[in-house]
Amino acid sequence: MVAHPRAPISADRLRPLNNPIALSVQEDARGRPIAVLWRGQRLAVTSILDVWRIDDEWWRKEISRLYYQVVLVSGRVLTLFRDLLNGQWFMQLAAVPRKEEKHLDILVQRRLDVRRTALSQ
Repeated sequence: MVAHPRAPISADRLRPLNNPIALSVQEDARGRPIAVLWRGQRLAVTSILDVWRIDDEWWRKEISRLYYQVVLVSGRVLTLFRDLLNGQWFMQLAAVPRKEEKHLDILVQRRLDVRRTALSQ
């Protein structure tokens, strides 16, 4: 959650960041995604990298989701989830660093250098 940039800062002024996007998913007999229907295109799922389940917030609005990290035929990696309460599929967006952003590699290298220095002392 982040505050709207023009709103005064307070807890009631927060807005969701990276809201899930509803989409259609074709499933196999076991309920696993085999294709994503997005903007009029059928994009086949070539592999499932990871599966996990989240059950949370039973005291407020219950959340029960089964997540899949999948690879599409195009090579793109997506995080999908099925809402187990209503059966609807969503795509969960996440911040992914671009390959051309070298500053992240520099930060990782600096952390490694600091650790090595601390261990050698």
